[in-house]
Amino acid sequence: MRSCARRRLILRRPLSRFEGKPLPGNGNSTARSSHDRLYSLPGRALRSNGPRGDDHRVVHGVESICRVLPIAPSTYYACLAVRADPSKASARQQRDAVLRPKIQKVWDDNWKVYGVRKAWRQLCREGEAAARCTVARLMASMGLRGIVRGKAMKTTIPDTSVPCPRDKVNRKFRAPAPNMLWVSDFTYVSTWQGFVYVAFVIDTFANRIVGWKASQSAKTDFVLPSRQICNANRLPGNGCT
Repeated sequence: MRSCARRRLILRRPLSRFEGKPLPGNGNSTARSSHDRLYSLPGRALRSNGPRGDDHRVVHGVESICRVLPIAPSTYYACLAVRADPSKASARQQRDAVLRPKIQKVWDDNWKVYGVRKAWRQLCREGEAAARCTVARLMASMGLRGIVRGKAMKTTIPDTSVPCPRDKVNRKFRAPAPNMLWVSDFTYVSTWQGFVYVAFVIDTFANRIVGWKASQSAKTDFVLPSRQICNANRLPGNGCT
């Protein structure tokens, strides 16, 4: 009982001790931070052909690579066994391998417009007993989705005859002090009376909205007042972009 609890503790341990350090066999990639743990499927990194996969197991060994990922070495060897003999896969994996081509066929035969609900009902009509959540999971993994009814809303109509604005900050959206760099954007919100457009200006020093404006139209005169509100609230000095 203690060994099982200890094993779970080791597998859930974050990668904070490897943060900022190069991973075995690849000096360019580093371990993720502690708040971004490795929640991918166990053994995916070792099963892949990437720099942390089979290419380096001869040099560094399976145990050392699994210790950094971290996954159990038995998981890696179980994946190798399934790769060599698919009959050793779990019942769920074998069932998924049977359902995937059938779901793909239903989606292709119906002009690629069926979503989860209609694809699931079509499988049931064909005598294939499958849970709706299973069909949803497999369709998401296969990248299949249905057509959404309704007209697409075009919020931006680009003018190809006008050159694009230059990047004056070289994609560095961070300022050392307040009121030195402002960035602006606008979005839209669907309401019962139609779309409402909201323009806002953000101070990159504190990532705080310093001015905003709402309107029912996405014209230039709707964006400029948000900048005027910032000037009235912040009263920036020289050097504000």
